Amino acid sequence: MSQADPAWHRVLYDANIWVSAVAYPGSVPDQAILLGRSALVQFIISEPLIAQIRRTLLGPRFGHSMTAVRNTELSIRALSEVITPTVTLSVITTKESDNRVLECAVAGGADVIVTGDRKHLLRLEQYQGIPIISPRDFVESFVAES
Repeated sequence: MSQADPAWHRVLYDANIWVSAVAYPGSVPDQAILLGRSALVQFIISEPLIAQIRRTLLGPRFGHSMTAVRNTELSIRALSEVITPTVTLSVITTKESDNRVLECAVAGGADVIVTGDRKHLLRLEQYQGIPIISPRDFVESFVAES
């Protein structure tokens, strides 16, 4: 489903959206987060997703300093409701970490999942009635409403 809905209030950004926003200011993922903030949506996230963001930003591809990553983590926590999923899912067998996204979305009552993961998550289109869309579709939903 790529059709946006202005009634989205609880938004789950996959770890790849947060990482891209930090690594590439002005990118579509960065715009998606900025638009979400301006629309006063409630971001939801879980500890496993925060850990994934931390590992990725500290890793060899991005190599951010521990201080910069800690500041990013503090910002994400300040903007988000941290959810503790109580169910373990195995919907995506080829990339176990994508199941953490679905677990958080379900446990947190997400209205939408925003991800750049074309290989696994976006192919689902929705999970348990929760639309899964790209950051571009999320951004375009706000442009269409203005």
